[in-house]
Amino acid sequence: MAERLDELFSPERLRKNWRREAAEETDKAGRKATEAIPLACLTQLQEMIPSRFTGEDLQTLNLMLEELGAMLEPIYGDGGENAPTAEERAALNELLNRIEDLVEAFEMAGRQRP
Repeated sequence: MAERLDELFSPERLRKNWRREAAEETDKAGRKATEAIPLACLTQLQEMIPSRFTGEDLQTLNLMLEELGAMLEPIYGDGGENAPTAEERAALNELLNRIEDLVEAFEMAGRQRP
């Protein structure tokens, strides 16, 4: 029985399945399947932040989310076909890290909504 379980959950077997599923998804929808994910995540953040923070903290985070939206829209909005450049990707990562750090700082200071 243990051998059968090892065979079913072997990393090599699972990797083959993951590659096959990823290839099928790419073949069916191409880049369109993942195109809207960054914008959808931004929308989720924009909905979540006001439910957790108030006042100046909320204003600060909203400004950063507007900046993030301005960076994402040219790349992913309206069927944008171009992948982000290395510079754009670095700028996006930096901004996301700043947002994450601020959220953590506000939460550690106990400044989020109860």
